[in-house]
Amino acid sequence: MVESYIIRIYRRPEQGSGEGAMDGLLENPVSGESQTFHCAEELWQLLCLQPALPASPRTKTQEKPL
Repeated sequence: MVESYIIRIYRRPEQGSGEGAMDGLLENPVSGESQTFHCAEELWQLLCLQPALPASPRTKTQEKPL
């Protein structure tokens, strides 16, 4: 199963510099929850804090002897 998120990024001009500042919103379309972030590092932290889904069981393939 794949988890999906909606990430909205808003760039705004930083006062006094040529670089823009970032604000954003991380949304979970299934639960309806949303969280704000203000830089790329905060976005990654939020994504890492999301509960992971249980791994699906994989079958091991047996190697054939040569």
